[in-house]
Amino acid sequence: MLNCVVRLLAYEYQNMNDFRRQRLITIAQSLISSHKTGRNFHVSFILKNNQLLVTGVNNYLQIHLRHKFGDYVPQKSSSKFYVAGRHSEIVALNIFINKYGHNDCSGLTLFNVRIGCDGLPKISKPCNNCAKIVNSCGFKRILWTENEY
Repeated sequence: MLNCVVRLLAYEYQNMNDFRRQRLITIAQSLISSHKTGRNFHVSFILKNNQLLVTGVNNYLQIHLRHKFGDYVPQKSSSKFYVAGRHSEIVALNIFINKYGHNDCSGLTLFNVRIGCDGLPKISKPCNNCAKIVNSCGFKRILWTENEY
């Protein structure tokens, strides 16, 4: 099922309005100087149609919200002592839940952006932990940037 979802998401990303996609990437780039807390810089946007509802930025200085979203399972066996910071998807969902009082995201789009050290968008596919949480919220679409710029 995941492969089917990935193919669908790639199709959706290609068909996302170029102006909207570029505008969100520009917003992400503008946040770097005030919000970057580590090596990688990710921003997640929650959208309803053309309306931006929530923006979440990853934060390596704060730990993962286990009490709300469950334990973070490290992706590599060599990282058993890894302490997960807050991924942008989790930050955006937490803001959404606090703002709207629920986690029903049906009909909404999550768009992930990663900005590399060169200032350009890079692949920002959600990790397995975030993908599981985001999928459980019922998003209509989950999109991310690719290394195409």
